[in-house]
Amino acid sequence: VATQEVAEEYGASLNLPFTMVADKYYKFYRTFFEEGNSIPAAVLLDEKKQVIQVYEPGSTDLNDLFEKIKKNIN
Repeated sequence: VATQEVAEEYGASLNLPFTMVADKYYKFYRTFFEEGNSIPAAVLLDEKKQVIQVYEPGSTDLNDLFEKIKKNIN
């Protein structure tokens, strides 16, 4: 995502119940994905920053993502 504003607008357009964060230089992305910069890609982390689910680029299932978020919210 180029800017935080774009990330927030995208999240709002999908009615996401969480804040999207810009990753302008793909630093976070490259932590989980070695090659490329395909979007959408998502990584769901718990409060200890442990991976709950990795959604490979182009395969993010928003229904599954939302269900996992609901299940993991304390």
